[in-house]
Formats: sequence, C-alpha cells, structure tokens
Amino acid sequence: MAKKHALRPHLRKVAAGDASDILFYPEEGYVRSKQRYHITLLSFEDEGSDCTEVQILAGPSGLQRRIAEQIAPVAGRTYWWTEEIVLVESEQLQLYFSGATASDVLNLWLQGYWVEVE
Repeated sequence: MAKKHALRPHLRKVAAGDASDILFYPEEGYVRSKQRYHITLLSFEDEGSDCTEVQILAGPSGLQRRIAEQIAPVAGRTYWWTEEIVLVESEQLQLYFSGATASDVLNLWLQGYWVEVE
C-alpha cells in the first residue's frame, strides 16, 4: 500500500471583485506525474461580504467539472464539503467565488492526503 502524506493547506486571496476570484489547488499548477491527491474535507469562507455563489470544480485544464456549489453563501460563515475529491495527474481543484466584492478576503481550507502512484 502506498504511503499517505498528510495535507492541510490554507489558501487565502484578496478578491478583485471580478471573474479572477478563483483559488487553485495545487497552487503551483496541476497534480504531478505519479501523484494522486485525496481531499477529504474542503471548507471555504468569504470574510467580507455575501457572494452570489461559490463553485467547487476539478479536472484537467479546460475540462473542469462542477462538483458542488453553494448559492448565496453568507459572509463570515464557513461552509464545507465532506465528500472525497480525488485529483489525478494533470488535474487541479478550483474554488470560484462568483460575485465576491473587491477587497474581500477569500479562504479555502483543505484536509486530506496524497500518495505516490505507479
């Protein structure tokens, strides 16, 4: 069995108030060759104001699939997704804050693990 490497990143971004209000994981790009990420808990929050919606997406570049969405999340309230999300080589997780106000602080907390695969 492959060794599990824990991950618990906290991503934070100051919103521009436009379509660029997206948090990416992994931040440096896509899942590398011979790696697989298992996200077992995802939490998010807009500290400043109410968004229109938040979408959780995952997949390779240009083929992101919507996993879940939260319509009209309340500012300062943490929301979570507990269904496991698996990212394989060349995939990335995206959290899109639609309708965020410029200067809002956007947060994404992840918990899970990654493994080396052959």
